[in-house]
Amino acid sequence: MRRSPLTLDGLWYCLCPSFRRSYLKRPSLSFRLIKEASRRFQSSAFAGESQHFDRHSRDNKAPEDHGYSEHPALRLHRSRTSTIERLQSLSVSELENRLAQLSSRRQTDVYEIIYVLKELLQKHRISPTTRHYRAYVLGNIDRRHGSPGIIRGLLHEMEKEGITADSATLHAALEAIAVHPDYLLRQEVIGALRARWLSLSPAGWHHLIAGLVREGQLELALDRLDQMERKGIPLEQWLHGLLIYKLCDAGEFTEALNLMRSRSKKAVFISWRMWSYLLRAAIQNSHFDTVRYVWTNAVDLGYTVINVSDCRDVLRLASEHGDINFLESVFRHLFTLDNNLDRKDYERLVQLYARNADITTALEIICRMHQSKLSLSPETTQSVLLSLESRINDPEIMWKEISSLKNKGLRIPVALANLVINYCGILLDRGSMSASRATDIAIDIYKDLYEVCSSGASTETFNSLFTLCRQAKKPDVCTFFAKEMAAFDVSPDQETFETLILICSDVGSFSTASMYLTDLRARGWELSLSVADQLRRKCGNIDNQDAVALCQLLGQI
Repeated sequence: MRRSPLTLDGLWYCLCPSFRRSYLKRPSLSFRLIKEASRRFQSSAFAGESQHFDRHSRDNKAPEDHGYSEHPALRLHRSRTSTIERLQSLSVSELENRLAQLSSRRQTDVYEIIYVLKELLQKHRISPTTRHYRAYVLGNIDRRHGSPGIIRGLLHEMEKEGITADSATLHAALEAIAVHPDYLLRQEVIGALRARWLSLSPAGWHHLIAGLVREGQLELALDRLDQMERKGIPLEQWLHGLLIYKLCDAGEFTEALNLMRSRSKKAVFISWRMWSYLLRAAIQNSHFDTVRYVWTNAVDLGYTVINVSDCRDVLRLASEHGDINFLESVFRHLFTLDNNLDRKDYERLVQLYARNADITTALEIICRMHQSKLSLSPETTQSVLLSLESRINDPEIMWKEISSLKNKGLRIPVALANLVINYCGILLDRGSMSASRATDIAIDIYKDLYEVCSSGASTETFNSLFTLCRQAKKPDVCTFFAKEMAAFDVSPDQETFETLILICSDVGSFSTASMYLTDLRARGWELSLSVADQLRRKCGNIDNQDAVALCQLLGQI
C-alpha cells in the first residue's frame, strides 16, 4: 500500500514548532568545524610548547646525566600524546561514554573532546547527533580556547544539517556564552528557546545573568535577576558573588548592599573573602551604609577579620557620620586589635559624643586619655568647646561637672580648666556675660585648680587667664595672675609675653611693656607681626617718652 505524502500545513507547524523541512533529509557527516577546531587548537596549544621543548633540548644535551627535571611543556606534550593513543584504542561505546563524562564536567577539556569527536566521526564514521554537538558546545566553556564564533557555527551547522538543537544544547550554549559573552548570539539562543516553547531552566537563568554581568550590563542583569526570583528560582552563591564583585567595581554600592540584604538569612554561607572585599571597597569609596552593614553582619559576628588600618578607617567614617553605637563597637574592636590606641582614635570618640550633646562622656574620655599619658592638643577639646557654645551658657555648671569627675577616680587634666576659662572669654566677647562675672569665675577656677588638677596651672592656663583679663579690661587681676605665675615658677612662652605687652600698652604702661619686650628678645623670640603692628599704632600718636622708647625698640624688629 502506497503511503500518502506528508502535508506540511499550518496545523503541522503549530503542533510541531521546532520542525524543519531539512529534518526529512538524512544528515550528512560534517567534519568542517571539527577539523578547523582541531587545527586551531593544535596551532595555539602545541606551537609554544614545541618551541619551549626544542629550546630546552638544545640547552640540555644530556638531561639524564645532570639530575634533569622534565620541562612542563614536555610533560604536557607527552600527556596529550598518551591521551590520543588511549582514545584510539577505545571502542565506539567507550568513546561515547567518555564524551558523556567530559560533557558532565563543568571544567571541560576541550582538547580531549575534540579528539573524541574526531575518533567517532572520522575513524568510526558515526553520524553526528545532538549529543555530539552539545558536547562540543560545552567544550567552549574553556576560557582559553572557547569562542562564541565556534558556538554560532555549531548551531548554524545543526540547523543546516537538520539536527535538532534541543533544550540541553541551547542551555549549553548559554553556559558557554556566559564565559565568552556575545550579546547577539545570546539573543539568538533565547529566541530559539521561545520559538520552540522551551523555558529557561534555573541554570539557564543563572548563565543568562552571568553573561550580562560579564558584558557590563549590570542594570539589565539586575532586572533579569528580579524576574528569576519572582519565578521562585533561588540565587546561587557563585552568581551572587559575581554580582557583588562587579557592582563594587562599578561603584554601585547601594545595589550591592540591597543584594546582600536580600540574602541576610544566608549570610553564613558568604565567604570571608567576599565580606573583606566588600568592606575594603566600601571604605575606599566612603559608602557608610555598606561599611556599617558589613561590620554588623560579618565583623561583629566573626565571619571575617579586619586589620588595624581598616578598623581605624571605619572608626573615622563612624565619627564623620555621627553614629555613636557603631563607633563604640568599632572602638572596642580596635582596642582588642591594638592596645596602644593613639590620640586620633580617642579624639574621634570625643568629637562624636560632643556633637551628640553627651558632654559628660566626652569629658570622661579626655580624662582617660590623660591617664593613658596621651598628649592633649587644642583639637582634643575644640569639639567640646563648640558643643558648649550651643548648649551650656553657664561656665560654672561646666566646671562643677568637670570637678565631679574626680569622684569617679579620674585624673582631670588642666586642659579642661583651660577649656572653661576660654569659654568664659567667648561668652564675654559675645556680650552674654559681664566682665566682672567672667573674671570672678576665672579666679574661682584658678583657686580650685590645684586641688582638682594634680598637675596645677600650666603656661596655657595663664595665657588663657591673661587673655581674659585683657578682654575684661582688668589689669589688676592680670597683675595678680602674673605674680602667681612667677611664684609657682611657671615658664612663660612667646604668647605670654605678647599678651602682657599688649595689656601694658592698653593701660599706658609703656615702660613695663618695654621691659617685657626686652625680656622676650633675651629669650630668643621676636614679636609677631600682628602684635608689632598693634603696638606701633598705639605708640605712634602718643607724645610720651616711654612710648617713644617702645617705638624705638619696635623699630629694631
